[in-house]
Amino acid sequence: MSKKNKSAARFGVIDNEGRVSGSYKILTKNNEVYLLERSVGQVFKVSLHKSGNWHIAFTLEFINKKGIPKENR
Repeated sequence: MSKKNKSAARFGVIDNEGRVSGSYKILTKNNEVYLLERSVGQVFKVSLHKSGNWHIAFTLEFINKKGIPKENR
């Protein structure tokens, strides 16, 4: 994704007993939203598209690196 029209925030969660979640990154680009868990963010992402199509999928970079057919993404 290009940096034009894109913003990002990073966050994590901690409970009252001190347990912590992973570190998350949420990105917006134009009218679409992407959520990545930072430790595996190069492997899969959640994408919420303006069209109403929402996906949880491997990233294109990951499937290209592993040779996974795009239809199996």
